[in-house]
Amino acid sequence: MIGWPLYRAGWYFHVFTVFTAALTNFQYRNAGTPDKPDIRAFERFTTDNGLFTTRLGGLFTSTYKLADNQKLFFRSLIDRNTFDDTLGTSGVNNQNQPEQNSILRYTEEELDFGQLGGEHHWSHAWVDWRTAYSRTAQNEPDTRFITYLGEPPKFSTDSSGGTRAFNALQEYLSDSAVDFTIPFPTALPFTDFWSGLPAKFKFGPAYAYRTRSFDQRRFDYGVNGAALDLGAPPETVLAPSNLVPGVVDVSETTQNGDRWSVSHEIMGAYGMFDLPLVRDRLRLIAGVREEYSDIVLKTGTLTSGAAKVIKRNVDPLPGANLVYSPRDDMNFRLAYSRSVSRPEFRELSPTQFPSPRALRPFIGNPNLVEAHLENYDARWEWFFSPLELVSLSFFHKKLDQPIEAVVIQESSANANSWDNAEDGTLTGLEFEARKDFGFIRPALKCLSVQTNVAYIDSNVNIPVKKLQAPHETKRALVGQAPYIVNAALDFTHPRFGSHRLLYNTSASTITFAGTFGLPDVEEQRRDQLDFVSLIPVKPFGLPLTVKLSAENLLNDRVLVTQGGLVQDRFEKGIKVGIGLTYTF
Repeated sequence: MIGWPLYRAGWYFHVFTVFTAALTNFQYRNAGTPDKPDIRAFERFTTDNGLFTTRLGGLFTSTYKLADNQKLFFRSLIDRNTFDDTLGTSGVNNQNQPEQNSILRYTEEELDFGQLGGEHHWSHAWVDWRTAYSRTAQNEPDTRFITYLGEPPKFSTDSSGGTRAFNALQEYLSDSAVDFTIPFPTALPFTDFWSGLPAKFKFGPAYAYRTRSFDQRRFDYGVNGAALDLGAPPETVLAPSNLVPGVVDVSETTQNGDRWSVSHEIMGAYGMFDLPLVRDRLRLIAGVREEYSDIVLKTGTLTSGAAKVIKRNVDPLPGANLVYSPRDDMNFRLAYSRSVSRPEFRELSPTQFPSPRALRPFIGNPNLVEAHLENYDARWEWFFSPLELVSLSFFHKKLDQPIEAVVIQESSANANSWDNAEDGTLTGLEFEARKDFGFIRPALKCLSVQTNVAYIDSNVNIPVKKLQAPHETKRALVGQAPYIVNAALDFTHPRFGSHRLLYNTSASTITFAGTFGLPDVEEQRRDQLDFVSLIPVKPFGLPLTVKLSAENLLNDRVLVTQGGLVQDRFEKGIKVGIGLTYTF
């Protein structure tokens, strides 16, 4: 009805999630040279992890109809998560000493999002616009690191022991765009051969601006072993009565790189034609988007104080799709496009977070550059109904300087970082199918099966750098599995709700590339089975939905290897969740 708003709102509450794991961890170093590696284990630890989470959120949407062909809409979301994480490690460090570590971490995360937009469709022109604003926050108010060395164990400030870290992150994003659509009939001069077909020309500008600030403060306890019993529990060693000069000293050890701010500005504009070549059978969609990207990172370094990193690029991104429809429910698609992958803020930031032995810290790389991709795609799809299809796809991608996760040797330990490879290719096939069982009996139409299978062959070339020699000059792309299988069995009924069983597996995958002669880190194949159930309930007439979820029902072990040697081996355990959503 014109002039009447339509509202949808709801709250959801994820009651709890508990996760525990026992992890066996080895870290390896190259005791030789990059040309003649001598890989040795220098740290061996067992890690126990307990995690308790809560989640509370709400959403609100509204639509106001100005006329039959015009409307305004508003969407908003608030999502808040907390994580109470306890981590304990025990093992042998690189000095062949027994070592025990504990980390107590509490994290608060919040996302606030709002979007206002409109659709105005006249016979001669369409205008669609939207503008969004979001705020993201992550706070770790007091992360504590405790270390005990030797036998019997004694309190130590080694391996981040006695460190307390306070982290605060804020991010703001504004994103706006306008799309203009000009419909027109096709026509050629001096002939009626190609006339009267409904075509469109679309164009419009877009602008996004994102800022993030991060602040980490570190404080270390200095302990006088002659004045204290270092074999006592940490709450005794670090008791308030001991916080006096000469017994337990407190000093701030915040570094220049622990505080940074970054902004990312993207300005873009595009133009695109949607042209029917043969009525209802052959269509061409082609255009180009021009993007200006400006990333400015302000941070500090250990040696030179303040530093600024600027990544400024202008990228023309063309694309074309040719769609052939031999029948109304079948399509053949050919596509070509260029795209870009820019480094994330965390990948550029040089901040190093405290971490005990057995866990590699993350260190950003300010020297990263954006990656460019050329994409070639072919796809056949057959729609049995709006929710049923079978499709087969072929794709090939050319990669220029792809960004990859790597393991580097940092001081006396290893660390995770990122680097650009030289170039590479990615070629694959994908099969997808969605079908219900109504063809057997009409009563089974609410039961359906979905599957997606992909085979991918990837290759990248690695530049040989003077100070960071790769393990090999050719290998598979980091993070790309040779094959991926997803399947789901779904039961959806208006009265009984929706219930889904999901299965996933993928082949052995490189997670971090090795450098300085270190082999690649690979996660071996594992099987995962999850279940989620959404059940509508109406106690006292209230529109509630109960969500029950269980992840990792098979509890298949996670095995991470490096050069065929075990690095991490653990079981995630079964993750159970209960949620409640109220919609009004």
